[in-house]
Amino acid sequence: MKGLLLKDWYILRNKGKMYFVIIPVYLLIALVQRNSFFLFFCAIFAAMIPRTLASYDEHARWCSYTAALPLSKGQVVLARYIAAMLTLGFTLASICALYLAGAVLLRLPTSLAPLVAQSALMVSLPMNLGLTVFLFSFYTALSMPCLYRFGVEKGRMVQTALMLVFMIAAGTVAALAENEDFLMLLHISPDLLLAGLVLLSIGLLAASYFASVKWYRYTPNL
Repeated sequence: MKGLLLKDWYILRNKGKMYFVIIPVYLLIALVQRNSFFLFFCAIFAAMIPRTLASYDEHARWCSYTAALPLSKGQVVLARYIAAMLTLGFTLASICALYLAGAVLLRLPTSLAPLVAQSALMVSLPMNLGLTVFLFSFYTALSMPCLYRFGVEKGRMVQTALMLVFMIAAGTVAALAENEDFLMLLHISPDLLLAGLVLLSIGLLAASYFASVKWYRYTPNL
């Protein structure tokens, strides 16, 4: 399994460098914007990385070679999910790093201080992290089984539909996250909502993993 993770890392290092640039850029925009949409939109790029890896695998017919590996289907699929979780970890680490940078800017006499103080990133770090995890898990849980069931090319239309659903969900969550009256109306405390989002994310990813293992084939659908 370590070899599969290294393979994915080599692919990203050589051909997916833009992801390591785009995610921090969108987070930087969120640092100086009051709109949470930019904060959650970066989860799209993080969740698209497994699709990019699967696309290169299918182009190289890598799935045919995995049949010769001493690994079960569950282990092969698990390696891709671990790669997805690592991209999520990179995104969350970037959010925390920019949050710390914003905290430093607030202590300096700069013109950016008022913008940073009211930015979506500085308002509620735990909630923003929880919402990012949920949106990432939501998209990943829906898209990964489609990749294993239909393949990258045949599943492109499904991926497009999922992207639209994800965009609507991200916009809705961003709007609701800024509306404190909405949470009070539901009588849900932020801590309880955060715990619920994390548990729901874990459940979605677990169900998605088992569906992907069930639909996984050593040879792609042609």
